[in-house]
Amino acid sequence: MKIKLNDSVKILSGNNKGKVAKVTKVLSSKGKAYVDGINIYKKNVRGQGIVDIQKPINASILGVVCPKCGKTTRVGYSINEKGFKDRICMKCKDVI
Repeated sequence: MKIKLNDSVKILSGNNKGKVAKVTKVLSSKGKAYVDGINIYKKNVRGQGIVDIQKPINASILGVVCPKCGKTTRVGYSINEKGFKDRICMKCKDVI
């Protein structure tokens, strides 16, 4: 999964389409992620009343926002001079 913790992502479809938020938790085995302030539901909890809970959102409808160019982009990989793999923006070719 190419979405990592603290990435800025844009919601591509659904009720929250177009919103930009930060990833707070990633469930890579399920292909889902928790996004700050997105996919909030109400739940009735005995003794506490109605509380807000956050549910994970499918990673396929999240687009990573490049911190340099500010556009929604796909993530690519390149090998740097030290031999490590870097994530790069496919539009501006800068390291994310």
